[in-house]
Amino acid sequence: MPVAQPDAMGSWMLQQLEYATRGHHVAADAGRINLLGANITREKYIDYLQRTYAFEAPIEGRLQLISGIERAIDLHRRLRVGFLASDLRALGCEPEAIMSSASFVGVEQGLGWLYVIERGRRMNSMLQRHLLRRIPGVLSIAGNYLATSAVIGTRWQQLGIALDRVAHSHAAADQILNAAHRAFRALRGTLPRTTTARAA
Repeated sequence: MPVAQPDAMGSWMLQQLEYATRGHHVAADAGRINLLGANITREKYIDYLQRTYAFEAPIEGRLQLISGIERAIDLHRRLRVGFLASDLRALGCEPEAIMSSASFVGVEQGLGWLYVIERGRRMNSMLQRHLLRRIPGVLSIAGNYLATSAVIGTRWQQLGIALDRVAHSHAAADQILNAAHRAFRALRGTLPRTTTARAA
């Protein structure tokens, strides 16, 4: 795989990831986009939180076990699963123990999976504003995840810097890209069947 060169617009590795994984993006975004309609309910929001927890919790857990990950990126400041759990409990739902679908090792693969999480969170600011208008009472008690992951610009830039640094060879870049593809496929497994089929 040829490794692209950086340009003035930002991270070359993020550009590679966005281009190489574009076939997954519609399905990956469907869960959040479904909440942007006019008929949003508490139950639909709970379903979104549960599915997001099912995807992100195993990944965050595994990322924290990777030796050297903190030398590549400030992982601790990106952990948000605790907020997901507190939101679910505030709505009367106990987060379920999840069998991990996150299968990766090493910093390169970990960053590939983290890219998929952070890419999805880029929609959270828009989603938060919409839900504050539609279900303000629910968001007032269970909006911590959206509120703490809504401001993404700096984190996205820092992720790009980390990716560019770690993708120091063709082999490393390929590991990141392949891991991102696996993460997107795992994400599809947490989406409703009808949503996935409609978005595919």
